[in-house]
Amino acid sequence: MNAPLQVALVLLLTAPYVAEAAELPAPNPALREVDEPAGDQRLAAAHIRTGVEFAAREKLSEAAGEFVKALELDPKSAEAHYNLGLIRMKWGDLGSAIKSFRSALQLDPHYTLAQLRLGNALTQLARDDVRYVDEAISAYHQALTLDPNQPEAHFNLGFLAMRRLDYRTATEEYEETRSLDPTYPGIGLALCISVYKLGDFPRADSLCRDAVKSEPGSASAHHYLGLAVSKREEWESAVQELRTAVRLDSTDYHIHYALAQALRKTGRQDEAAAELEVVRRMQEGSDKNLQAGFLENQTKKMIDAGEVDRAIEYDLQSFKLNKDARIATNLGSALLWKGSTDEAIEVLQEALQIDPDYAWAHYYLGVGLARKREFERAVESLTKALKLRPDFPEAEFYMGLSFAGSGKFQDAEIHLRSAVAMRPDAAPTHHYLGLVLEQLGKHEEAQAELRTGRLLDPHYQPDQPPKPPDAPQF
Repeated sequence: MNAPLQVALVLLLTAPYVAEAAELPAPNPALREVDEPAGDQRLAAAHIRTGVEFAAREKLSEAAGEFVKALELDPKSAEAHYNLGLIRMKWGDLGSAIKSFRSALQLDPHYTLAQLRLGNALTQLARDDVRYVDEAISAYHQALTLDPNQPEAHFNLGFLAMRRLDYRTATEEYEETRSLDPTYPGIGLALCISVYKLGDFPRADSLCRDAVKSEPGSASAHHYLGLAVSKREEWESAVQELRTAVRLDSTDYHIHYALAQALRKTGRQDEAAAELEVVRRMQEGSDKNLQAGFLENQTKKMIDAGEVDRAIEYDLQSFKLNKDARIATNLGSALLWKGSTDEAIEVLQEALQIDPDYAWAHYYLGVGLARKREFERAVESLTKALKLRPDFPEAEFYMGLSFAGSGKFQDAEIHLRSAVAMRPDAAPTHHYLGLVLEQLGKHEEAQAELRTGRLLDPHYQPDQPPKPPDAPQF
């Protein structure tokens, strides 16, 4: 019987800390094909074309696999790095996407699309973390140096200026966007809001009316038109717009508050009082959620900075405010990163008491059990995660490690190959698949997998767990 493979069980801190995508217009970013070169480069170009075709049909894993094959043949293919970055963005793996775009730009500094998509990825991070705002702005300015006629760059520079509360710059960028493309998605509403925030209420009134015409289903358009009309003390018109906004989005207490003020001005005191009561009830829950959300955001920053103890402290405070399975899972993953495996397992079990169907809690519990070399229990927990979420490459990866750790290399191969199929761009999966294949005597395949792992991440060190922000995300 084969001896258990001594696998370093790398802790992959992933989805619970992944920021949501920024609410920006999403023009379909064209995947870039290449001219016909010679030799290996020609074969690489063929893989890129195939990957582009897969991506167009939303077959992202297959597309990523083709781009990885292209890089195996031609590691200096800027197009392969760029296209792989686009797939990683679609997966929400912003850190890896940024690495791909920067690799493309190192190979081709004049690659405008790569510069623009680098800005997009950084902007999505900047939505929740102002530390990325300057980097994103710099990326867009560089993109505009390469091609001044990029409405998307100007629009997102406006978004970032709004993030800084710099409404004048935001308005200037939005106006430039409109001059380059009058039909750019969301530009009318963006200008309506930035001009209102700037204090130019007559112009905001006109812009918001245009926004309502172009986006009649937008609560924000009706909200800001209601606010602009209120500045002219046309209270009945304001009530009409704000009622429409509430109908379109009843969850925003700012709209309810504005409606209450307009109703009060029209003498409808009872209706105004009812709206203010809605605001009061919403704020009671909102204050707690905002505080918990702030603490969770601080936790992510602490994890990114490697300050695990402070991250755990913030998670504990957040969990006291909101007994939520996701927050408990974040706390459990931070404890695992610290090395406090027993504490992590206890917290993750509590998360599953709150929500027995939370797949990420089952996953991290499996990770913790695997770290304690309780492989049978780890497999049981990971199996539950996969049942709840079949497309779960992280769980497939740790299933492979758990089977390898107990010497069941054929089972390990099955699950690691499944993880590779789902996320062909993850260096650790190729690395450990290579180790398992060596144990099975498949030496040529093993060496190929190990080479691919090194290609995807030359700095990957399997004997040391990576810091969470650099953790390969599946």
